[in-house]
Amino acid sequence: MKISAANGKVSALTGIRFVAASYVFIMHYGATFLARAGAPRPLATFLRNGAFGVSVFFVLSGFILAHAHPARFKAPAQYRDYFIGRFARLYPVYLFALLLALPIPITSVPLTAKTAVAVLAMVQSWTNAYGHSGYAWIMQAWTLSVEFFFYLLFPFLINMLRRLGSPLLLVACVIDAVFMIDAGTPTITPWTDFAGHVHVPAWPLHLFLPLTRSGEFLFGMLLQTLVLRASPIARRPGSALCLGVTAAIAALLSITRDDRAVAAATVLIGLLIALIYVSDNGFTRLLGCRALYLFGSASYAFYLLQGPSHTYLRMFVPSPYGRLLAFPVTLAAAILVWRFIEEPARRSILSLRPRDPARTAPHGDEMAAILRSRLTQTD
Repeated sequence: MKISAANGKVSALTGIRFVAASYVFIMHYGATFLARAGAPRPLATFLRNGAFGVSVFFVLSGFILAHAHPARFKAPAQYRDYFIGRFARLYPVYLFALLLALPIPITSVPLTAKTAVAVLAMVQSWTNAYGHSGYAWIMQAWTLSVEFFFYLLFPFLINMLRRLGSPLLLVACVIDAVFMIDAGTPTITPWTDFAGHVHVPAWPLHLFLPLTRSGEFLFGMLLQTLVLRASPIARRPGSALCLGVTAAIAALLSITRDDRAVAAATVLIGLLIALIYVSDNGFTRLLGCRALYLFGSASYAFYLLQGPSHTYLRMFVPSPYGRLLAFPVTLAAAILVWRFIEEPARRSILSLRPRDPARTAPHGDEMAAILRSRLTQTD
């Protein structure tokens, strides 16, 4: 079936989600092993910077939500449909992963009644960077808690951005980028300490963690809003420019683990996402191929299931076979979960929305809802 221009964007940006999720997975379950096995230093450094995949999710999430909601939120039905859509996208797989992980010890954070309630409510990361509760139950779910905070703010942020002129949007985008680089915010996670965060000021560590990481989400929103305002591009960017930006990101992540360098790579990934969005070339078509589109569609489940699947394999499969099987087994399980749990549950929840004949097109159109659900990064 021929893919339209809009669907081409969907496919390419969905492919990025799988690349980012794979980067995080390999960092968690392969970087240390490969470094000890004698991997070249640039490769070892690159793999240890795998937490950068979370920044990709946050920037992409802001970009895609701004794409899916080109108009301001006005009517109560628009807010209602938006929040129901976000719940339908996030919670079914989230709850499934939590139930899967409940019988096994995945993290060192004790699962008390208080932390269990926080995890179920998706607020476990609503602390400062010293908070330990973000890693409770399933470690990777701390990013979902941060993302949930972004989703709550999004309708109000996008309404503010739609009122700004293009010059102010550009200034805000530059300020946001400079702030992220100077403060090294894309490297701040739960349990961050001064010893591991030596190249930037210490004050960001004392801030509310979701607010500290909101620069990435806002950066994606600002970039997409600027792209919408830009004049039509007569000559779309070619593969060489996309490859050049990709090479610059890879170089930064291979040379150093410096917080500011990783933050600079975050700014560059925003630029790359914007280039992909306006491009139609061999690079974007590769990212949008059927295999990467399928894997990207299942990337949310892949990201959440990595902890439980690796732990179960370690329990029942002797080393090193369990480590070698972790990636393909988790990916296969994620595809099954996406096909038989995530998508059916999402459709069922969305079908419960009250039918509103006055619903506006950008928010009521079912295709827009599908694009939102498939593209939004929730890591």
